Amino acid sequence: MILKYFKCLGPLSTVHGESNCPEGWEPYLEKKCFKILPDELKNYDLAQDLCNKQGSGATLLTIHSQQEQDFLSDLLFTKYKIVDSVWIGASVSDKKMTWVDESTDDYTNWEPSEPSDAANDCVQMEPAPPNTGKWVDVACNKQNKVVCQNGQQSTHDDIQRRIDELQANQTNMKQTILDLTDELININILGGMINELRTNQTNMRQLPNQPEPTVLWPKMYWCNVTPSYAGLFFRAEGGASEKFNGTHDKAINETARTYHITPGTTTNDLYAGSWGGGLNLNFMNFLVSAAEVRPDNQAIRIWKRIH
Repeated sequence: MILKYFKCLGPLSTVHGESNCPEGWEPYLEKKCFKILPDELKNYDLAQDLCNKQGSGATLLTIHSQQEQDFLSDLLFTKYKIVDSVWIGASVSDKKMTWVDESTDDYTNWEPSEPSDAANDCVQMEPAPPNTGKWVDVACNKQNKVVCQNGQQSTHDDIQRRIDELQANQTNMKQTILDLTDELININILGGMINELRTNQTNMRQLPNQPEPTVLWPKMYWCNVTPSYAGLFFRAEGGASEKFNGTHDKAINETARTYHITPGTTTNDLYAGSWGGGLNLNFMNFLVSAAEVRPDNQAIRIWKRIH
């Protein structure tokens, strides 16, 4: 099954691809077909009428990029060696151009000093150097070469492939939106930290693998006050904790306090009882490690903003 498919779905990387054009038409990208009408020199209205008769949607040329202009210049004046001017499907009024298919006026290729101030309402493409391919506004009753264009005929497989490409692009766009959303969240968090610092907050905790505040806020002055709290553990106020600003002395769980044990030093022999009628005495000694007893932890730094 063959379908007519005219809408451009995006830029393509090659000019000459697989042809979906009828016999006698030249393909451009996967978008257009061009047909040179042989031995036909017509005025503008008759030229447009001839193109309309070439098929549904066929018109005189409309050109929307330098790439398309270069392709047409090479096709018409180098490959087919046309020596006559060629009609372009456009009209001019007050130096403003309107395409015959009402497409966007997004590209022009006028000769210097064109369009003129004369009452010329139609546009032709020049064949001769040094202005090959350039546009000139002329009277619409002039006789010029007729070249038509139409959308390429696309098969079901062609359309499905382009749909797949668009769906892939949509997936990439969704991921880009998610990435930008994450960045925006990080920016909002950083903004909140900055606002906090600008108001009442004067201290900052630097967690492991995080930059120093002098990097985050280089225009502020910071003092590292970590040595004032060296080695201390912190717990949230409330419960069994001391009141705010209070300090708990270290506490050791003991089952007996009969003997004083110095960490890192083995005790003297301690009598532990006897057996066999008191003839055999048992003694014990103890060694307590001098290492610090602590939960898993990581060191942090504490900074004070001084200006």
